[in-house]
Amino acid sequence: MNPATLTAAVGCLPLLAEQFAPYIEEACAAFGIGTDVRLAAFLAQIGHESGSFRYTEELASGEAYEGRADLGNTQPGDGKRYRGHGLIQITGRANHVAVRNALANYGCPDFEAEPEALTQPRWAALSAGWYWQSHGCNELADEGDFERITRKINGGMNGYEDRMKRWNKASAVLGVGRAPVETRTPIPTQPEKPMLPLIPIFAALLPTLIEAVPKLGTLFGSGSEVSTRNVKAAEMVFDVAQKALGATNAQEVAQRVQADPAAAQIVRQAVADNWFTLTEAGGGGIEGARKADVAFVSSGGRVWHSPSFWAMCLLLPLVYMIVGAMTGLWGTLKLTPEVTASIITGIVTLIIGGAGGYYFGSATSANKPAPAPTQ
Repeated sequence: MNPATLTAAVGCLPLLAEQFAPYIEEACAAFGIGTDVRLAAFLAQIGHESGSFRYTEELASGEAYEGRADLGNTQPGDGKRYRGHGLIQITGRANHVAVRNALANYGCPDFEAEPEALTQPRWAALSAGWYWQSHGCNELADEGDFERITRKINGGMNGYEDRMKRWNKASAVLGVGRAPVETRTPIPTQPEKPMLPLIPIFAALLPTLIEAVPKLGTLFGSGSEVSTRNVKAAEMVFDVAQKALGATNAQEVAQRVQADPAAAQIVRQAVADNWFTLTEAGGGGIEGARKADVAFVSSGGRVWHSPSFWAMCLLLPLVYMIVGAMTGLWGTLKLTPEVTASIITGIVTLIIGGAGGYYFGSATSANKPAPAPTQ
């Protein structure tokens, strides 16, 4: 298996082909993937599962696998710790133990104690070869039963159209003598790996997008968790990026901005063009607006070009007009001096206090940190 052939068959980056080619060759020799028919099906499946070798760890958090006794996840935190690893996404504590035992003669690490070791190119490839052989996929490939191979690997038919396209491509590159199979989308069945809810997917992919577009860090704050109030903003960020790149989904967005500097630049520009809309969606009122204003100025914008600056300028004349009306400058209102003073004080405090809170923060008890608990 040479890197050029691997690049052509899988559609991966040449650098990744250089890294994985020797270990895929080792896996094929070790687990009976010895014909072009078997190899084409194998490359199609691992290419889909790993995003053309970009990912050897499942992007989702793994929370969906928590408590899954059928995967051997019996301890708290097992779902996240034993989420998919390797080119074929070995999932669950029990499968990590099984692949450790199967690869013991190769001097592998203890994947139960170090599940992340399965992300290394050699173990990622060998674990995929073991899973392939142990689930009878060589024989299914001989029969041309790509659908059953997909069910063995996925538990259902998720991503079948992409897998089929990859199979046709790999078969053509390897010269497999069969007519290309028309791609189709079968009736979905219940997958072994449950479909993840929308929000955990964004939570898993958002750090990759923030790394490519650092400006987003000011919108979501530090860390990779997406809080409830930022859910809408996360959805909008990926929608903006997806439209800018013409991508089909959020995962493709993350893959492309990570691998292609030009794609990252396109997304950065799209985020800049939609910055205030994104901030309004997830910033949380005054706090979000303040973050947007700081980001606007720190990115080179002049203060007097800021929308918030002009909004405040437009509010201040309102103060003068109200004060003038209440004091008789624009006419006479029949109010007692006490009522007049109270109204003026309330209105001025509301507007000026709002401006101060926007630009300088607030020292009210609602915004103070909670006192440390006493021992």
